[in-house]
Amino acid sequence: MEGGQLLAVYDPTWLDASAQKVEYAVIGDTPYGSAQIADFPNLISAINAAPNVGRVVNVGYIKNGSSRCDDAYFAQIFSAFQGFADPLVYTPGDNEWTDCHRANNGGYDPLERLGAIRSLFFPNPGRTLGGAKKDVLTQSDISDFATFVENTLWSEAQVTFATVHVVGSNNSLVPRYTDSGGTKVDDPARRVAEEQATAIA
Repeated sequence: MEGGQLLAVYDPTWLDASAQKVEYAVIGDTPYGSAQIADFPNLISAINAAPNVGRVVNVGYIKNGSSRCDDAYFAQIFSAFQGFADPLVYTPGDNEWTDCHRANNGGYDPLERLGAIRSLFFPNPGRTLGGAKKDVLTQSDISDFATFVENTLWSEAQVTFATVHVVGSNNSLVPRYTDSGGTKVDDPARRVAEEQATAIA
């Protein structure tokens, strides 16, 4: 194998071999409710102003468990994410999709909401969000796991980091539409199939 080909294999763009110290801002469970939504730009500004932060990691839960899972809200948060000056890595929480079957969340199909989250927040799998984009290794590069765009891995400061999408609500196995008054019916087979696909991934 030629030297250039070896370099392409062993020096991927998501691997920073430098030993230089890095600092991350790790956030999650926000914004919850109208007050935090209104204050979210201030949180972003504070993180942007932190001189040593080099990457932001959002561990999910961009809404509380009792608010609607509407497209307009997701678009609002996605737009806010673009205000981060540093690269932003995001992994979904269960509030964003698993719990969306609840009546007060809009009575959505959770798997449809998961698809919406993946489509909106991962427009370029393998690239971070935020202002300064960086490459990450995404599980979706493996053909058998093409839908798992949110599972990522990267290396900095000689440490390997990863985001792995593992949800609450008993790993998405909790029965759905129990508060819908019978207008929607749970499909246990779909729940189990999704859980098993995630487990294999």
